[in-house]
Amino acid sequence: MKLPHVFTAMYLVLSTPALASTYVENPDASAFLYNAQEVPAGTTTVSGEIVNVGLDSDVDLYKIGVAGTGQFTIKALEIDAALDMNLLVFNAKGQFLAGDDDDGQNLCDDVGGGDSCLVLNLSPGVYYFAVGDNNIGAYTTEQGYIDNDADFEDNDSGILAEPSTEIMLMVGDESGRRDDPSKLNDEGAYSVTFSRQTASTEAAPVPTLPLFGLGILVTL
Repeated sequence: MKLPHVFTAMYLVLSTPALASTYVENPDASAFLYNAQEVPAGTTTVSGEIVNVGLDSDVDLYKIGVAGTGQFTIKALEIDAALDMNLLVFNAKGQFLAGDDDDGQNLCDDVGGGDSCLVLNLSPGVYYFAVGDNNIGAYTTEQGYIDNDADFEDNDSGILAEPSTEIMLMVGDESGRRDDPSKLNDEGAYSVTFSRQTASTEAAPVPTLPLFGLGILVTL
């Protein structure tokens, strides 16, 4: 049976996969949880740049929505060879879930030596991820970052069995605020890719179940 044109058009729209899209960091992403840069729904790649300001080594924090339960892969890839990518992931409350430096968990076989990769099993909801050069950590207070004495998780922590008890205020370089601009970490362009398109952060439900209900696991 031949469908009317209007139904044919509707079928094509509903059956055709959405095109992958790239979100470009704009302006420089904040390092604070309350001001994380929001990635729009339908994004598969984030393009950004590490640019140091003052005596702070730049770390970029993003907010994404995840729809559906299952495996979600995040890869932080260096575009400029100077960078040594690091990756941290947090839940909607800002509690640490997982971190990786140079694919130290050996979860991806298609990333380079300066890249990072995490393969997570996530429930639908809102998540945050941070990227930076060298070693980055999460801090409960801004003063803790300045004093370099309050970081509670870092890029080498791997994947936690359940979220951390601490709640991040900000992310930053683990060496804290510098006393000399020459000591800042490297700068350059990077990209972050997702195995599935992001969802709307407004539509994605925030988990209200016990913390272990997120089920952050390694899938080998």
